[in-house]
Amino acid sequence: MTKLEELAVSIERLRKVMHRRIQRQGDLLSPQVIDISQKLDKLLNEYNKETTKEKLSNISKTLSVLL
Repeated sequence: MTKLEELAVSIERLRKVMHRRIQRQGDLLSPQVIDISQKLDKLLNEYNKETTKEKLSNISKTLSVLL
């Protein structure tokens, strides 16, 4: 499994955990929900960073072929 795939799986798992926590507690501002949300933000930022790296790598490869 690639790093992007692992991140996507982790993101989806954490989203489900957060959703269940919100449903149980009924409070978006509970410390537990905020903690999960912050962890999810970090994973999403990492995912975006990896996709950007991948896109830049593909662009670089394409340019090297063309030049």
